[in-house]
Amino acid sequence: METTLLQLESNRWSKVKEIRGGMGFQKKLENLGIRVGVRILKVSQTPGPIIVKVSSSQFAIGRGMASKIIVEG
Repeated sequence: METTLLQLESNRWSKVKEIRGGMGFQKKLENLGIRVGVRILKVSQTPGPIIVKVSSSQFAIGRGMASKIIVEG
């Protein structure tokens, strides 16, 4: 099943399949450890940012960013 990180259920691991955005956006995500092929956990979804976990790091990303990250799983 393919969906965006924004639409993914909370507390669910998934694999990044595609990042829809320019090179600057992709570089920003890469600096956070988010790139194609990486497993990512959507920890929670609040009315504001999305809390995610990649490897041993946990951080918040904006809803707009999450909507451009395509995941499967």
